[in-house]
Amino acid sequence: MRTFVLSLFTFFFANIVIAQNSELFIKVESKGFFVEHKAIAKDNFYSIGRFYNVHHRHLVSYNGLDFSKGIAIGQVVKIPLSDTNFLQSEKLGLPIFYKVLGNDKLNKIGLQFEVTEEKLREWNQFSGNKNSLGSKLIVGFLINKEIADQIATTEVKAKEFQEEKNEEVVVVNTPIVNVIESKVAESPSKSILISDKKVDSYFKVHFEQQIKVTPIQSELTVTSGIFKTETGWQDGKYYLLINNVEPGTVVRITNPSNNKIVFAKVLYAMEGIRQNAGLDIRISNATAAALEIIETDKFIVVVSY
Repeated sequence: MRTFVLSLFTFFFANIVIAQNSELFIKVESKGFFVEHKAIAKDNFYSIGRFYNVHHRHLVSYNGLDFSKGIAIGQVVKIPLSDTNFLQSEKLGLPIFYKVLGNDKLNKIGLQFEVTEEKLREWNQFSGNKNSLGSKLIVGFLINKEIADQIATTEVKAKEFQEEKNEEVVVVNTPIVNVIESKVAESPSKSILISDKKVDSYFKVHFEQQIKVTPIQSELTVTSGIFKTETGWQDGKYYLLINNVEPGTVVRITNPSNNKIVFAKVLYAMEGIRQNAGLDIRISNATAAALEIIETDKFIVVVSY
């Protein structure tokens, strides 16, 4: 199935390269890794944010800009790299390069950018103890929102084809981030994907550290739906989509019917997506499973952040 996805991805990847038409070089500052985008005609915070899979409000905040003034042609905007748009596990997306310095060593670069030497050798097509690293090295890949959506949709179609032959797996027809195979607990009409392994919330410690700096300011009862993700089932990494909360924020989610609690990280906002009409948030299917929610359409949870 993954091969099928990657073959279709080639087409979409080519479109990204054409749209960007310039190489991206990683940079580092106290806030983390970032790349730079030089604004062209018709660029705005929304279009740039969508291309790089970063919420437009986060772009404004990260760059210390005034949203009302917009972006001038030629203006350089810093694009933060995070787990929502920066991939280092496989060769998939738009390459992000590091500009090699004269005394750089491969192991040093790997440590600096949190990637193994094995991956660096694979992506940059060299082997052995090569001393000359060239002028640039691929250290990861950019996954923008359009490509993430296209890959996810393709994986669902491939998975649905597989499920016609094997009815042990159920796919819920909702917007997705990615898909994971998992057995269901009830009938297809009322079940969500359930993991057979109980895990703790990976982001709980992040939430505890977060509220030490900024105490909880909002506790809301909201209507939620579900999207699919491959994370959370084994690693406890839970995610949600929500408006007006900065991506990367960790939110406490409570199921009021049984007081189950998980801690989930905000990926991006829900606005502009037709399927989100009537919903306040969306949580990943792994999150819903951990909360022991069996509804697949709409349900009530309490969010605190």
